[in-house]
Amino acid sequence: MAHTKDLTFLFVTDFHGDETKYEWTLQEASNLGVNLIVNGGDLCPHGGDPAFLDTVFADWLKKARHLGITVMGMFGNDDLKINLDPLDHLEAEGLFTRIDNKTVGRVETGGWKFWGYNFVPDYPFGLKDWVKLDHEGDVRPPQFTHPVLSTKNGLEEIRDIEKYFRERSTIEEDLREITLEDPDHTICVIHTPPHGLGLDVCANGKEVGSRSVLKFTEREQPLLTLHGHIHESPQVSGTWQAAIGRTTALQPGQEPIKVTVSHQGVTASYLR
Repeated sequence: MAHTKDLTFLFVTDFHGDETKYEWTLQEASNLGVNLIVNGGDLCPHGGDPAFLDTVFADWLKKARHLGITVMGMFGNDDLKINLDPLDHLEAEGLFTRIDNKTVGRVETGGWKFWGYNFVPDYPFGLKDWVKLDHEGDVRPPQFTHPVLSTKNGLEEIRDIEKYFRERSTIEEDLREITLEDPDHTICVIHTPPHGLGLDVCANGKEVGSRSVLKFTEREQPLLTLHGHIHESPQVSGTWQAAIGRTTALQPGQEPIKVTVSHQGVTASYLR
């Protein structure tokens, strides 16, 4: 294991293309002398206009590079899977590092390993690009609209949603395949929060996080897990951080936080 020094970074999630939040975060990173921003997903505007990645986001990433700031992250459930190509182009240009669907431990900064997982348990909304059943026997919630997938021809309806889910692995099955070789120096960015710790509470009080993510964290015990997805949860529950054994789990909602990882553990605070 390479020698690790303390690492400080900003974690953001669920900006949904909000240019004001992106610009403010970049300025704060520069002011604080922080040279890493980690994005936990849902980085594009609602509706997934690919022009955002090619223009606004690309320009923002170029500003970050000019300031000496590295940006890594992944799509979330509201980001259209069809837009992975422009995201990969940004990575090919050296402007962005994807951490989803990477071999565990492949993305490393100063000895600290990052790994991301962006699938979420099924929810009432139509887009299913990054949706799976949480575990076998998981009960799907009532739906507001028809299920769809993003394709090169636009959004296409899933005609047999039960068959669709039967043919996909569950979140539990995916995470069962993951073994962390160095959990004490691993940071897992998992878009959905774990279930039942106050990090997954909707406005109506319902807890909608992943039981499989909780089980994975209990088993693997990474130093830190970072989450988003349920924007209002910190305000509704009054909780944005929790302990899962030795693991610190953070879910800040839509406001950036400053995080420091060290051999002494994890410290984190909101920027405002």
